Amino acid sequence: MSGTGSLVSVESVSKRYRNGVWGIRDATFRLPAGRVTGLVGPNGAGKSTTLNLLGGLIRPTTGTVELVSANGRVGWCPQVDLIDWSLTVAENVLLGGRLLGLGRDEARSSTAAVLGVTGLSACAGRNAETLSGGQLRRMQIARALIGEPQVLILDEPTSGLDPEGTDVLFGELRARARHGAVVLVSSHDLHSVESFADDILLLEAGTVVAHSPVQEFLARGEEVVGVEVDLVAPPDGALRALLAEHLEELSIDGSHVAGRLKPGTTTAGFLRMVLSAAEVADFKQRTASLRDVYLARSPGAGPSGREAS
Repeated sequence: MSGTGSLVSVESVSKRYRNGVWGIRDATFRLPAGRVTGLVGPNGAGKSTTLNLLGGLIRPTTGTVELVSANGRVGWCPQVDLIDWSLTVAENVLLGGRLLGLGRDEARSSTAAVLGVTGLSACAGRNAETLSGGQLRRMQIARALIGEPQVLILDEPTSGLDPEGTDVLFGELRARARHGAVVLVSSHDLHSVESFADDILLLEAGTVVAHSPVQEFLARGEEVVGVEVDLVAPPDGALRALLAEHLEELSIDGSHVAGRLKPGTTTAGFLRMVLSAAEVADFKQRTASLRDVYLARSPGAGPSGREAS
């Protein structure tokens, strides 16, 4: 990478808090320009510690953290909104630009641009205290995007956003990456991460256990698939018990059965079991999603948990 490029580099980083708890241990990874990385992991995995280290809110106990931005600007969107309630939406975003070092004219033009991207143009003159939760989140995102920073770090940016807002945000982040930015996003919205991220960075118990392109990460879980079975007749009690042995998230609606294969259960084995116990009208399977692989790889991960620290 050339000296003018952007990157995030974490080398042998550990963080131990005053209470003796290790937030992260011996983490090493590098995020180059031009890619969107999704940071995922179960509760307590060390995601918030990692982002706080990158955002400069805390210092590592050991190791080095380096952020190199081609234009010297870093956009930071914390999970907790940092807002001046006495200012309007536009003034809050403008203030973020000025604190980033933008000149008056550039800050004004960039404020108008990011308010448009985040769908807040109509709210520009409203006081922050009058906004909904989703609008407040959009304003925090706008402050992170102002000035076109070449390093973007966002902690749960989609929290409170509607599906349209989530798609717009990730579309904008991908566009920024294509123009040379480093983008790191922590999110429990695994569907969006799978759709828009280039890479996955998975943490468990403060340790980096996977860092790879999304498709490579998904290939590890080819055996984890969802299945749907249409039976000729609704399953009896014995078949229901067999289905529960082999499927997680089991759903039975009349003669329609759906679920996710449990670890150790193959598609072929499951189908043989069903055919031996009932008549099957139709059978479908789907390839593994990021959520499937994530849950299979991280036994402690819940479907919608949040990290406490």
